[in-house]
Amino acid sequence: MSPKTGRPPKANPRNASIHIRATQEEKEKIMQYSQESKKTCLELLLIGIEADKQK
Repeated sequence: MSPKTGRPPKANPRNASIHIRATQEEKEKIMQYSQESKKTCLELLLIGIEADKQK
């Protein structure tokens, strides 16, 4: 029997999803900022949560 091929499973896989409703303008603003900052939407969301906690 051949060994299992492919990537090993992650210890904490990202398999949950979040759905957010936004206007087209809000979406464009978020996507543009995401590209400019070279961060994913999830990274931006987590940064925003941390910033809000520190208020």
